Amino acid sequence: MKKSFILITCILMAFILSACSMNNTPTKRVEEFLDNYTHNSQSVLKDLKEMVDSDGLMNDSQRSTYTDIMKKQYKDMTYDIKDETIDGDNATVTVELEVYDYYKINRDSQDYFNNNREQFQDDNNNEGLVEKAKEGIENAIDNFSSSKYIDYRLGNLQNANERVKYTIDFTLKKVNDKWMLNELDDATRQKIHGLYEH
Repeated sequence: MKKSFILITCILMAFILSACSMNNTPTKRVEEFLDNYTHNSQSVLKDLKEMVDSDGLMNDSQRSTYTDIMKKQYKDMTYDIKDETIDGDNATVTVELEVYDYYKINRDSQDYFNNNREQFQDDNNNEGLVEKAKEGIENAIDNFSSSKYIDYRLGNLQNANERVKYTIDFTLKKVNDKWMLNELDDATRQKIHGLYEH
């Protein structure tokens, strides 16, 4: 009886150690990182709140709307691990990521604004508009409402359905026998947010 208990304990320990080492791979580390986004984890939402709160142009309602837009981006993100290369204590995991194409929406919104500035005039701040009109139409329509433009752009982002694929190489380093993701560069962050220029 005692021998069978020891044997079962040894098998369980071997299974647990095997499971731990299977989770300690570069690919698993990248999957955990990306799953934090798709599950809207607390750490991801904390970073998102800091990013949105730092925007000085949006009002509270617009910040709330933008937060929901980004949560949708993260939740609907899909990814496919394409390759894993290990070279000693360094590794690269290549991922194909698909997200909503917020870059295109922002670009198209800006183009529309540039060609239709009169639609974004500030109705509450017409002081000096007549004088500006005398100087020329271009100066007259510079009296625009940034809030109207932000609402327009946010409305377009809310209706996003066009998606874009990016390829990302995540780099990792083994520290104390554990794979750690290296700091992300700006291009990678923009790809995750769907804001990378293409």
